[in-house]
Amino acid sequence: MPVFQEKIEYIVNSLAGYIDRHFKGQSTTPTKRPFIFGLTGLQGRSKSTCTNATVKGLNDKHKSNTINISLDDLYLDYDDLVKLRLANPDNRLAQFRGQPGTHDMELARS
Repeated sequence: MPVFQEKIEYIVNSLAGYIDRHFKGQSTTPTKRPFIFGLTGLQGRSKSTCTNATVKGLNDKHKSNTINISLDDLYLDYDDLVKLRLANPDNRLAQFRGQPGTHDMELARS
């Protein structure tokens, strides 16, 4: 078995235990709080590959209802990014996508 797959199986099995405990602790509550797992890393370090494989493993092997979202999915749309840039010409951080303030927080909360 390739090393990557071994690591993914280890992550999946470890997370499955945490997820089970998380939901068992809420067994009497009418609304279940989601289990959120975050992964960070530099660009090009296989975060998407790792999370996609982890989600597949949790869904296939443990019958979880797991999704994957990325901060890239939460950027303001192009028109709003342009408005932000024009409204803040002296703020170098507002000139580029990915900086604080360039994400759609309403979308993130939904």
